Amino acid sequence: MVRSAPTLITLNYSTSGTGAVLMSSGNDWNTIGYWWDGSSDGGLPASTLATNYPGVPFAVPAGSLLRTPSGALTSIFPGAQLILQGNGQFTNDTGNVNDSTSLLANKSGSGSGMTASLYFTNLVINGGRIDDGVGYIPVFNGAITIGSNNAYFYVDPTAGDRGFQINSVLSGTGTIQVYLYSAQTSFQTAYTNDLNIAGTNNPFTGTWNITQGVLLGSGTNSLGTNSIYVGANGALESLYNLNNSNATLTLNGRMLLHQNDTFASVTVAGTSLPTGTYTWAQLYALSPANFPANWTQKFGSTSNSASGSLTVLAGSGSLSNNVPQTNRVIKVFLQAGQSNSDGRAVTNGLPPSLLLPQSDVVIYYGDAGTYTVLQPGLSKQTGGFGPELTFGQTLAAFFGQTNNVPTNDVMVAIIKYAAGGTSLYNDWAAGGNTTTNGDGAYYLNFQNAARTGWAVLSAAFPGATLELGGMTWVQGETDIDLSSGATGVSSNPAIAAAYGTNLVRFINNVRWVFATNAPYGSGLPFFLSRISTNQTAFSNPANAAYPYYFKVRAGQAYAAATLSNVFMLDTDGSQFSVGTIGAESVGNQHYDTGGQEALGAAFAGQVISALPLPVLQSIAQSGSNWSVTFAGASGLNYSLRRGISVLGPWLPLTNLIMGPSGRGVFYDQATGAACEYYRICHP
Repeated sequence: MVRSAPTLITLNYSTSGTGAVLMSSGNDWNTIGYWWDGSSDGGLPASTLATNYPGVPFAVPAGSLLRTPSGALTSIFPGAQLILQGNGQFTNDTGNVNDSTSLLANKSGSGSGMTASLYFTNLVINGGRIDDGVGYIPVFNGAITIGSNNAYFYVDPTAGDRGFQINSVLSGTGTIQVYLYSAQTSFQTAYTNDLNIAGTNNPFTGTWNITQGVLLGSGTNSLGTNSIYVGANGALESLYNLNNSNATLTLNGRMLLHQNDTFASVTVAGTSLPTGTYTWAQLYALSPANFPANWTQKFGSTSNSASGSLTVLAGSGSLSNNVPQTNRVIKVFLQAGQSNSDGRAVTNGLPPSLLLPQSDVVIYYGDAGTYTVLQPGLSKQTGGFGPELTFGQTLAAFFGQTNNVPTNDVMVAIIKYAAGGTSLYNDWAAGGNTTTNGDGAYYLNFQNAARTGWAVLSAAFPGATLELGGMTWVQGETDIDLSSGATGVSSNPAIAAAYGTNLVRFINNVRWVFATNAPYGSGLPFFLSRISTNQTAFSNPANAAYPYYFKVRAGQAYAAATLSNVFMLDTDGSQFSVGTIGAESVGNQHYDTGGQEALGAAFAGQVISALPLPVLQSIAQSGSNWSVTFAGASGLNYSLRRGISVLGPWLPLTNLIMGPSGRGVFYDQATGAACEYYRICHP
């Protein structure tokens, strides 16, 4: 008797053809005993059934689990079509007969970081899910069709950093849900794997729902022309310009932006963006959590830093930043160096004014690409801090009120980039010219962080004047001892001996890099802290590093004496204490809580002392009036006084807050005197 061909071959083999099946470990689609072909003696492998019944679809019903061939680097499904069925309701498990979705578990390959190829003539996902069950990254080839029910790309709760690559032609109208590393409850910034859509010009018109993990569109036009929803634990990245002019982007998670993307409408963390084009810096200033500056590079990507823009064609609403926009002058200070600049101090014993966010100071932390108000935790030491806390607080208090007059037109900003265990001799080496040729790797990173931070601040304070007020530098330990205070000195004597020359070259190079920034140009004030006698890893005569300690200290003093507008902070006082807790105590070289408080406040004091004194530029008489012109530092409140002689007495005339130009004019009307004397005062 000739058996008629079935209309569907299903993974629920039994004598009745019903009942969900969980395929056992080690078995796969070519294992005998799993497929039902409408016959009581069914259960033949898929390869045989595909030959016997060419063109007949294979289906995995809800509750059933199908495995790919275990350990294979290349697997081809023999049938013309495989359908993953279900109702599209997500289930976070590795397979259960009571599940409402089917599950295709990838078992191809073994190990991590490599790929394994899977080919389907047409894989139809209509309410089913795909799980990466091994460390290899499954690469899907052929064609994938998304049905009207949800399709899930999923990493089950027994696994961690895994992902997928889709080379297949992707089509359909349903929703694709990305749910990677489902054992986690937050976005994993260190993970590198993703759902990488690598095929080009895909006709997919459905919706993307990135619940958890990263969706990467690496192939040109790979994501289709559809709406994209990014959940709080999700992220979106593309290697081409997304042009979804009829679709929406809803961003509650991250956008790893480095292209020029376009959507009809965009909502960021509940805020609808008005029509317009926004640079990455503007978006970062609006919501840094949603538009990070840097990230761990993902599988299939070529970028780990932000740029580009986002265009909204039919937006609504209006934008407002958390940072007040009334500030006309932003005083920006650079902070760099090694671990004592980054900070290894803990917050135990800090006053509440430093434990809480300081709303009158903003900071761009270049190590992590974080823009926020000043607060502890912007350090490689978990919860730690560096000199920025008291530095920012002291300067904000000074600029906020001078001559006892409150000022609302100035804000202090810090751009910080520092890295522990780095040397001026190598890591921070300056090439000695106006190019980046010969610059050390960390010096290059610093320059990039400074430019990014500047762009972020420019976007955060539209219309304000940004002024570069100076740079603080806390470094030198590694040039004393390349083992960073550990037992045994690995320093080359020439490194310590060259510190002064290298520091002069570095300061000059920094000034060249930022020469176009007002108000100092190529004369940028530079503030460095001297290696302290309290750092007994170096200052103890019994230590092998002792001779190099003197050479680096001498080099620091040499740079301060050789160059103008360079100020060296003496840190030998007991207030610059070295810690005994955790990372504070490593090598007896890290400033502790009190030491970092003293360091930041002392730096701020130096900045204030180095501000240019006001200068009377001209006094001109017009009739009975006098026009008094003077120059000074922007943002300060100056007191103008008149006297009848150089000895006084002096009559206060006005308090004038210097604007961004650094130039003030006062008209003294009808004094009635043939000659008047004027003086300008600041704190």
